Amino acid sequence: MAATALSGSLGAVLRPCLLIVLIATLNKELTAPELFGWGLMVFMLTSLVFLALAFWKSKPHFVSERVPFNQALSSSAMAAKAVLSHLVFFIAALYALGTLSGTGLDAFSAPILLPIALLLLLLCNPLLNKAFAARRTGFSVQAPLAQVDQPRFRAVVCKATNDTLPYLGALLLVVTLSFCVAGFIERTGWLTGPVSSFIVGLDNTWLTLSAVMITMVLIGLILDPFGAVVLVSVSVAPVAYAAGIHPIHFWMIALTGFELGYLSPPVALSQIVTRQVVGQTQMDLATQAAQASESTPFYYRHERWLLPLCTLGVGLLLVTYGGQVVIQQSEVLKPVARLLGLSELQPQFSTRSEQEEELVADDYVNTEQAPQNVLPHSENVQNEVLPKPVETLLAPTLPPEPQLKAEVAAMVGNWAAAWSAQDSEGYLSFYAPEFALPEGMNRLQWESQRRSRIVGKNTIEVGVENLNVQINGDTALAVFEQTYASDNYRDITSKTLHLQRKEGVWKIVSEGIN
Repeated sequence: MAATALSGSLGAVLRPCLLIVLIATLNKELTAPELFGWGLMVFMLTSLVFLALAFWKSKPHFVSERVPFNQALSSSAMAAKAVLSHLVFFIAALYALGTLSGTGLDAFSAPILLPIALLLLLLCNPLLNKAFAARRTGFSVQAPLAQVDQPRFRAVVCKATNDTLPYLGALLLVVTLSFCVAGFIERTGWLTGPVSSFIVGLDNTWLTLSAVMITMVLIGLILDPFGAVVLVSVSVAPVAYAAGIHPIHFWMIALTGFELGYLSPPVALSQIVTRQVVGQTQMDLATQAAQASESTPFYYRHERWLLPLCTLGVGLLLVTYGGQVVIQQSEVLKPVARLLGLSELQPQFSTRSEQEEELVADDYVNTEQAPQNVLPHSENVQNEVLPKPVETLLAPTLPPEPQLKAEVAAMVGNWAAAWSAQDSEGYLSFYAPEFALPEGMNRLQWESQRRSRIVGKNTIEVGVENLNVQINGDTALAVFEQTYASDNYRDITSKTLHLQRKEGVWKIVSEGIN
């Protein structure tokens, strides 16, 4: 029963699960093949953890005599024949259906092909049972032993439908309530507000990973997989990317955390499915056997619950912290890193080309270093020391200074208007490719963070007052008082934008709060 419940959770990371395709669709930073590949590795890791815990917590003192290995192997092989015959038929049916449909088996065709293959398996189940009985006994198919009455196809389908309907109803109710809870959480802004701010405010990578891990488990406790993925993709994921967590690593943590949540109360989806697969009779027998004696240790009385929880708990810790260790040490473990593709997970903190780096160096040729960018609304920001203007001669082709000041004033006004309208793409278009990014963040991560902070609010109002523009050739400084108001936050700060004019358009190359 523990293995059945655990397999229901671990299957969420394997091909052709539509959940992985949904994640890849909502997150352009990664692809479905990457997620399926690393999901398979997470599946193997947690399966090994399950094997280790099952052996470690086995009950040798409850068994008086163990069956010899050869006898156990022979009995297991004999029992596996029936399972393998059905498995081979099922795979052949899937392959035939995929060939006839011309689509193959993928995340989109699986919801159609899998039920048809299961119905074909039910239809041919009597023939498979007869063939297996003949092979096992050495008799022909016409032998009396092989002519055991088998349930008719209609009776089997009706029974399967009747047994499944109550659980499907319960599952649909859980999914409906899950979407309601997800909508409530999204509208309250808990994830995009306090939780995101808390994660961004953590300067330590390990604390950030811990916060993300706990958040994913809590979400998995109350939401179904699809609702959880949609909610996390638009709220927590951009914040985690901006905090320096690689997208693939983040989603492996998220999926493992969801899996742990699916095994835990109050919903425990995997336990609901296990009850339907195993059957109520076997569940009752297992409960009676586990609680037959009061002297039985607590773990063994609740092993079917605790074993999968312990397995995924250990697996989640390994994926979260062990994964980060391996990523950070990928240079040391180069042969293994190349084999597993870990070198691709090494965080890259700069996406600038050599030409862009040269442009930045030219802009700040008279400064010791490029200014560090301070994002708007960050707390406890020290006064920024702005670079000295680049001393260049005013080109004769430039418009007069009053016209340049008017252009800068209009640009700043449009920048604030795009922000207020929550037009994230328009807002980001005001920033130059060589914009000075926060330390430890690349352009993609920074843009994801800005989008999450803009789109995640119900309303935003940004005002510009007391604007003072200084022009020096094709560079400018715009100093002003910025008023900002959102759902539950309001402030007034002194803002400075360092701009550069290229092809007649002013772009922001750095910004800071004084």
